[in-house]
Amino acid sequence: LLDRLQNDRSLSAFAGQFVSLKIVTDNNPDWAQWSRKYPMTGNGIPQLYVVRADGEQLYGGAGSLPGDALPQMLLAAMNRAGRSFNAEQAKFLQNQVNAASESLVAGNRLGAAVALAELGAMGGADNLQSFAAPATKASELYQELRTQIDQAVKDSTGVLLKREPGSELTQLLVLSEAEASFRLFPKWKADANLVMREVRREAKYEEGIQQASALVKARLAAASPQVRVKNRAASLYANVMKKYPGTEASELARKELSLIEPDSKFLEGMEIAPESEPDPSTSISFRTWSTNKGDFTTRAKYVAQSGGKVQLLKESGETITVEIRVLSERDRDYLELQKAFD
Repeated sequence: LLDRLQNDRSLSAFAGQFVSLKIVTDNNPDWAQWSRKYPMTGNGIPQLYVVRADGEQLYGGAGSLPGDALPQMLLAAMNRAGRSFNAEQAKFLQNQVNAASESLVAGNRLGAAVALAELGAMGGADNLQSFAAPATKASELYQELRTQIDQAVKDSTGVLLKREPGSELTQLLVLSEAEASFRLFPKWKADANLVMREVRREAKYEEGIQQASALVKARLAAASPQVRVKNRAASLYANVMKKYPGTEASELARKELSLIEPDSKFLEGMEIAPESEPDPSTSISFRTWSTNKGDFTTRAKYVAQSGGKVQLLKESGETITVEIRVLSERDRDYLELQKAFD
């Protein structure tokens, strides 16, 4: 029978769909346990079992299956076996499950959501229609993620409505990440608008919600497996630093950017303003400017640029205008950065 399964051309359609195992029954202590778990229909040999990936018995019969009986049984078993994956799909699925699992263990719900959302191309983490271990694990993680997010939303909303001081941004980040996570999954998308419904009624949280949303947008980009999206994370973090100088959000953006891209040009020249009353005029710091030839340097703050020229405010208070083309490559890169915010 095993030889027929491996060599009969009429069974070629089932090639790769089953893993053939030969169980030795004589003097095998595991056989008694196996035979109790999987009952056999009929007597005699050979004894043939078909067991699904999740351990469910699909067939158990004694004696040969002649002619068309064998392929008919195999076809019936396949119809109950669930979806199968090719090697590339199986590897991708396992990688996303591992990433989601590690993120949840680390308390990174947004990272877990991004990892599981990538399975949408395969039908969705909750709809893989497979009994393979990674597929069932993906479904479990999907459910666990939703449970954790719902609880986190409930807890953070409660804290904010009680107006407990000193924790606003932390709680708003939880809610903003929940909104973003819900929008990643078709079945959850409708719930996204409900996450901050009560909190948005509190006018005092309006600015904090904007800061949290901007930070989460950067975090989403940083967590993306798509290189094109991931490359936008640095500029999104820089936008938070630029738009909200001197705030906790700005400090978090700087810290998170330095972790993912320590040498980012966006970190240069962006000072952290005092925690007291931030002065918008100091959101861009004084820095050293130099020509490409190195024959001229000055300490000045960027003011504006247009027509191939840049206006700089020197520490003495004097405003000067310099041709951008004569500046160093480093300075020109810095000016390209500033264009994003002008």
